[in-house]
Amino acid sequence: MDDNNNWNGMIKELIDKRADIALAPLSVMAERENVVDFTVPYYDLVGITILMLKPKVPTSLFKFLTVLEAEVWVCILCAYIFTSFLLWIFDRFSPYSYQNNQ
Repeated sequence: MDDNNNWNGMIKELIDKRADIALAPLSVMAERENVVDFTVPYYDLVGITILMLKPKVPTSLFKFLTVLEAEVWVCILCAYIFTSFLLWIFDRFSPYSYQNNQ
């Protein structure tokens, strides 16, 4: 990091997306770890690690909906509505239902 708090070197290359990974004997520091992902050192004596840019994951209240595709959610909703309608029809016309048993 230079005097203006801008990254330089390999980390700048990763941030600017001019490199996909960086291989160097860098020590893990909090400032670096906020920007890039570190692997476990391959050679403990040498301390060589691989760096990758941390992906920016947007946070959202409805993030749980991204587990399935939109088409799957639509199919689940349609199946729920169809099943509810069938249960209502069966209850309405069944001689054993509560309302027809009175």
